[in-house]
Amino acid sequence: MFILLLRYICGYLSIKIYGDYPERFINICAANGISLWNIRRRGDCIFANIDVRNYKEIRVLKRKSRVKLKIVRKKGLYFIIKPYLKRSGLAVGIVLFFLINIALSSFIWNIEIKGNKTLSNEEIISMCSDIGIYEGMLSSNIDTNDARLKLLIGNEKLSWASFIIEGSHLTVNVSETELVTEDDKSPANFIAARDGIIEKIEISSGQAVVKKGQAVVAGELLASGTVEYKDQSTHFTRCSGTVTARTKRELSVTVPYEIEKKEYTGKNCEKKVVSFFGLKFPLDLVPVTYEQEKEVEKHFIGNEESYLPIYVYNVEFRETANRKIKMNKKTARKYALKKLKEKEEKELKDAQIIDYNDEISFTDSGITVKRSYNCIENIEILENIKINIVN
Repeated sequence: MFILLLRYICGYLSIKIYGDYPERFINICAANGISLWNIRRRGDCIFANIDVRNYKEIRVLKRKSRVKLKIVRKKGLYFIIKPYLKRSGLAVGIVLFFLINIALSSFIWNIEIKGNKTLSNEEIISMCSDIGIYEGMLSSNIDTNDARLKLLIGNEKLSWASFIIEGSHLTVNVSETELVTEDDKSPANFIAARDGIIEKIEISSGQAVVKKGQAVVAGELLASGTVEYKDQSTHFTRCSGTVTARTKRELSVTVPYEIEKKEYTGKNCEKKVVSFFGLKFPLDLVPVTYEQEKEVEKHFIGNEESYLPIYVYNVEFRETANRKIKMNKKTARKYALKKLKEKEEKELKDAQIIDYNDEISFTDSGITVKRSYNCIENIEILENIKINIVN
């Protein structure tokens, strides 16, 4: 089998031997160590196969045996590639093609995520990137067991994971952690979150230690989780209910007379960028010289399960400009009150505002608005009871 394969690679000829005594020619070839095979007679002619390298030798021997030779057919790989040997560019291209193909097959081309339910593919791919697993890396650099452990240790949202490499395709199988929410039943007191005057007490579990109209300070005990009964027994519980108080809150905002504001000018342009294994190349050389904001639309070649690591980004550049605005005292006051309102909606969203009082002060550089609030809000927060057991 090996000899037949070697003859096919090196090439061989199918020849026709005719003339006086063609049998004598075959005997002379055998005597000179020239191998002929697949010998067959057809009428007065003999057909046989011979290696290409021996053909020149038998041309000398044919004169001694007074026969004639004719090449009937040329066979083998040598004759297939011979016409292309003079085309060096094509040969180099073929070699480069195979080398590049071998090189690229050593990289991870795409990552497929399986088993996720609430987490998106992008979130898990980002988790993999954090532990050094990403598209474009050498597959030989991935220790699947080590990567699995790192992914699980660094992310509490995952309970199980596995990495499977199939050629240039990496499959990440995951199982998400099922969150079980259980009410904390450990004993706890109610303490005051801030200073205030008690307006209303509604305790469903625990024992209130303050009364309506009483002034309290932050950190003071409002209701106890340690309940003592008439039989002198003690029971520990977790306080529940609400404690409402009248509180005083204060917020302030300082605004300079000159502010810098970024505005969209209305001008934009679009550019396409190609990303291959993390390297990005613009498809046009038109420079964008102004400050921009961009919106990116991402496309990939293939489907969601199997795709090439070639992305086309459609990027829209929006021109923005920083504009300096000078305000007088009236405009600055209006702007400061607007900023204070935004701060109020964020920090006092759970409080009922009864009334407020503004204190406005002007300086050479700007304005400060300080607002004092009278509010009604829940001030209770839980504080666990530390129980020391002495044997």
